[in-house]
Amino acid sequence: MPCEFLKIDSNSTKGSFKTVMNVLQKVRDTFWSTNVWLPPNTTWADIAPGSHPDRPCLAIAHGSGCNASAVCVRKLTEMAKHLDMTERQIERWWRLRRAQDKPSTLTKFCENTWRCIYYTYSFIFGLIVLWDKSWLWDVKNCWYGYPHQSITNDIWWYYMISMSFYWSLTVTQFFDVKRKDFWQMFIHHMVTLMLMSFSWVCNLHRVGSLVLLVHDCADIFLEAAKLTKYANYQKLCDIIFAIFTMSGDIRSSDSEDISQSSENIQTAVNGNIMDKSTGNHIKRKKASKN
Repeated sequence: MPCEFLKIDSNSTKGSFKTVMNVLQKVRDTFWSTNVWLPPNTTWADIAPGSHPDRPCLAIAHGSGCNASAVCVRKLTEMAKHLDMTERQIERWWRLRRAQDKPSTLTKFCENTWRCIYYTYSFIFGLIVLWDKSWLWDVKNCWYGYPHQSITNDIWWYYMISMSFYWSLTVTQFFDVKRKDFWQMFIHHMVTLMLMSFSWVCNLHRVGSLVLLVHDCADIFLEAAKLTKYANYQKLCDIIFAIFTMSGDIRSSDSEDISQSSENIQTAVNGNIMDKSTGNHIKRKKASKN
């Protein structure tokens, strides 16, 4: 019996040890993944010592006149002799190496694709949420009863999903493809979050939901125009961009309607207050005469 117990215990110990080692191996493989530490299409074997002769970097001298060009020619000649390659091959290799640092068209296409999908989904979801709301069909209803306006669950979800998306864009912008308008888009995302937070805190969610809906609709055409540009469909890109421009005009006119309706309602409210105060004053005068 003791021998059998020891055998069973040793077998269970071996099994648990193997499980722990498998878990540690998975953690190690995940941590040292080539997707995290190395450039695309590169493995650890490619950079192992002695895997291939080192290729010295092409040093470009910063200078002016004949000295800089002479140094460049001399460096090319030295590298050609050292690597047993022609100068033409070295120049081609250097151009390819520089092109690897630039994001490919496919990378940009994929990035814009998921944004276009999100804006399409967000517009459809917002349209479903606001379809039975009175302020979608008459902008004046955005101000009736303000600020005592309740927030329904669907409006809450619409706001939270949109804010989460813009927060994710703000964070992932530092890891995505670097573009020329990096800081402009960063400021755009921060201003958007500030406006959404302000509208939420001040209970202006009716106006905010309309602005979100119109902006999502316009952004669909913007991202679609970029996709067709990357796919080399220039005519289709021009047509979609023209539609985006017209949607921008509609968006600005809607903003003017909202501001105009708020001014009209404010004027009407002030008029009612003046009428009430004037009526009370007349009543007080009659009472004093009596």
